[in-house]
Amino acid sequence: MSLKVILIAMILVAAGAVGVFKFYLPQQIEAQRARTEHNRREQDKKLQRRPGQIEIDDDDPRLLAASNDARTRFPDFAAAFAKRSSAETFTAAVNLTTASKGTTMEWIVVDTIDSTSISGVLKDEPAGVTGHHKGDRVTMPLDKVADWIVQSLGGLRDGNFIANKRDEILLGASSPG
Repeated sequence: MSLKVILIAMILVAAGAVGVFKFYLPQQIEAQRARTEHNRREQDKKLQRRPGQIEIDDDDPRLLAASNDARTRFPDFAAAFAKRSSAETFTAAVNLTTASKGTTMEWIVVDTIDSTSISGVLKDEPAGVTGHHKGDRVTMPLDKVADWIVQSLGGLRDGNFIANKRDEILLGASSPG
């Protein structure tokens, strides 16, 4: 090959390299940034999930119906609370607002119920919630109650509507067929 052909080839390769660096590489860098951000968000979700939490959409109509049953039967819970004994524990799941403006259902050990609100101590560290921590006392409007449990020394006495429905869904999903 002549020197002229070699120089032209080198110029074309260099021009191609400039094109790669100028056009292709920035697109690849941006695509990698997007993948990294997506992976970070997914990892954040996993970190906010406590062990034992299961993946069923919160807006699953079966879970919403179970929560509605709990709300419908809330007067039974309040009446039992008014007549409680020291051998009983009353817990309620309340919807707290997360930092991303979503909601998370967290359990409180109930110590007060009045005509408009429910109060108690958070049982666990809330997932994705700022301003509330395990052991904090919270007061929530009654419309934020999603579920409830009455438990005596002998075990569950009533409630736990959502968990029962989740178990039913999971058993149905894992049964052979």
